[in-house]
Amino acid sequence: MIIFKSWAHFSFWGLLIASVFACSSDPNVPKEMEEPLEVKGKISSDRNVGVDEDGKVVVEKQVDAADKLRVLEMTNNRLKDDLDMEMRKLERCRRDMAHPALGGEGKYKDLPEVDSMEMDNLDSDELSMTEDGELKMVERRKFMDMYKAEKKREKSIKLMTKTVKKYRKDCELDMSYARQKVGLPGKRYEAKGSFDAKGQWIKVHEAEKSIEDAFKIKQILENE
Repeated sequence: MIIFKSWAHFSFWGLLIASVFACSSDPNVPKEMEEPLEVKGKISSDRNVGVDEDGKVVVEKQVDAADKLRVLEMTNNRLKDDLDMEMRKLERCRRDMAHPALGGEGKYKDLPEVDSMEMDNLDSDELSMTEDGELKMVERRKFMDMYKAEKKREKSIKLMTKTVKKYRKDCELDMSYARQKVGLPGKRYEAKGSFDAKGQWIKVHEAEKSIEDAFKIKQILENE
């Protein structure tokens, strides 16, 4: 039994106990594996059915930690690519809607919910020197901190993509209506042409890249 003789004494032991507890609960410190299962069968290559030390039938799945993080990073990179694509589509729609020919005023409509988006900076590089005297940029982060950051990033990217996609669809609906008001088709012109008897591609017009292009293509088609 610990007897505290003073507040300082209490504070010392309190800090010591808190420190021990913090270390034991640190997610970056691996825990000891539970007692091995008495395996009775397999569901898949990484999942076993067996009996634990309490005699209960359980399913145990073991996944390589490095693989788990690598898959999560790959998934997030793919989600980020999707987000970037949606952002580019929205950017183009906002640019077209700002064009005076479609009733715009030459500037983007404010979208605070989109324009304020920022990706978290996950870098923590430092300059190091190897035993051979070579300079290397080294990033060292605690595994579970990195894993949790990637999980948070996954949710963030999905939420941002959902938001951007909503604004992009709304913008394209408005753009379709604005285009038709000035005699353009609701959707942008795609490249048009045909193959001749020799198999050569005869171009009628390129794909539309701007509102100016749209009116030029419209003129070409009207003069066909």
